[in-house]
Amino acid sequence: MTEGPATEGALLFDTMIHQRADDRTLVGRVAEKLLEGLGVPPPNLWDIYEPLTRDWDLNQITEFTKRALEVSTPVLFATGDQAIGEISITRTPHGMVEQTRGAVSTGQYPEDLAGVGDQAAKLLRDLAGSFQPNVGFVSMAEIDPGLRYSPGSKRPELPLAVLIGPRAVKLLEIDFKSLSEKFEIEMLGRRRVASLLVKFNAAPDERWHQAAELTVELGFEDLMKVMGLVKEP
Repeated sequence: MTEGPATEGALLFDTMIHQRADDRTLVGRVAEKLLEGLGVPPPNLWDIYEPLTRDWDLNQITEFTKRALEVSTPVLFATGDQAIGEISITRTPHGMVEQTRGAVSTGQYPEDLAGVGDQAAKLLRDLAGSFQPNVGFVSMAEIDPGLRYSPGSKRPELPLAVLIGPRAVKLLEIDFKSLSEKFEIEMLGRRRVASLLVKFNAAPDERWHQAAELTVELGFEDLMKVMGLVKEP
């Protein structure tokens, strides 16, 4: 009997960054920063559908996404067979939110979750130092080769770390001291405008329970507003 192809690991990311809606903002820099942080070259291709045929060009991508009145058509990007993702822009009263989602292949699925957890935390830490994040989330998944996914017996996606930016910290009225008693947290930046980094460190079969507990602690409805999933009145 012929065995099917081996699976591999992938780091998944989903970030929402507040950006100014002016000529100084180039859409796609967040994607470049994320891939750099995961040891992958910048995207080489982009398009709005597959197959991707356009060479990566920040100016072209910025011009395309900024034409949208409210929400842009998602821009797809890839770095060979190492990374894939998409970028979308949502207009806000104070500028725009650039959402970047994607996956980077790790090759063999890592047995050391602590190691990839540290990598995820560093990625979000660097992101907070370079941009104005609303939220960022990194997780580990088991996928098929070539960054594909098909039904089958695979390990469940596991949350690694989440970043909550200054605006979200203020909106959610986060009590750092109280939260630190239940979770592994780190304050980033100056105290008055601090971001919050949370590392999930529970056993694999308890990770989503830990993530759900954090959501309850922060307040589900307010967290959805911060993530842009619920419109504020």
